[in-house]
Amino acid sequence: MIGLPIERVRVELGDTNFPQQRVRVGHGVQAARARRCSRPAMRFREKLAQMANMDPKTARFANGGISSGEHSIELTDLVRGGAIEADGEIQPGRNNKDFSQQSYGAHFAEVGVDADTGEVCVRRMLGVFTAAVS
Repeated sequence: MIGLPIERVRVELGDTNFPQQRVRVGHGVQAARARRCSRPAMRFREKLAQMANMDPKTARFANGGISSGEHSIELTDLVRGGAIEADGEIQPGRNNKDFSQQSYGAHFAEVGVDADTGEVCVRRMLGVFTAAVS
């Protein structure tokens, strides 16, 4: 969102110095993190544009710089004075109050143990799962 090539971006996760957040695992991780990053990223863009004396609505971020009309500046030159931070948050919408979702599952296994060797063998296994949304 600030026009940096991906190789110049460092992502830091899982540090106890960071604000608390809900644990997300599986395929929902990227979507959850992207939503949490979008608002602070927009605020960060606004701060950078203001520091460059540009209108945040017309400023363009590309190739590690910011420009508006004929005026442009490299982001590294803009932030030489020190760290710049921007915060943002996402509040849950009505869905968590209007809807309920539960998942249920059960595992069944038939396991055998060889009396001579102690080897454990899973003969059959079945998993049954459902999800209910109301």
